[in-house]
Amino acid sequence: SVNQKANSRPDGFTLPGWLIAVFTYVGIPLLLIAAVCGAIIGAKIWRRHRRRTRGTPVARLSGGWRETLDHARDFGVGVPVGATRREQASALSASPGMDGAAGLALLTDTTMFAETGPQDDEVAAFWEQVGTLRTSISDSRTRWQRIRAAINPLSLVPARLFRKR
Repeated sequence: SVNQKANSRPDGFTLPGWLIAVFTYVGIPLLLIAAVCGAIIGAKIWRRHRRRTRGTPVARLSGGWRETLDHARDFGVGVPVGATRREQASALSASPGMDGAAGLALLTDTTMFAETGPQDDEVAAFWEQVGTLRTSISDSRTRWQRIRAAINPLSLVPARLFRKR
């Protein structure tokens, strides 16, 4: 038949029909799901890199705080709309692994509103603390919660789109 000729090689090897069906109906959808998950994870990595390296020191500092909020939101932890950083940190601190949020919020505010403004070395040290807090948040969760958070696209959508008017 025509189908057997398409699936055979010159040495006579033929792929079984069930294998072709499994690949078609299971393999391709799994590849598409993997591609979407990879795209979400890649977008989050790109966003984190962009926030850390682009813009003025104030923008990078603010980006570090936003990265903290987005990481928490990936785990299902939200903050009150229109709250200050300290109020946001207070809400975050109630969740496991987020004990350092209050200190990070205070550091963000004091560094951002200092007379001289944040310097590059202060911003780099701040981002190290952001990384430490992100690790603390992740370590306090199960493997499946971390996987679910990694592929959760919610933090890629601006939070302002979810605000009630």
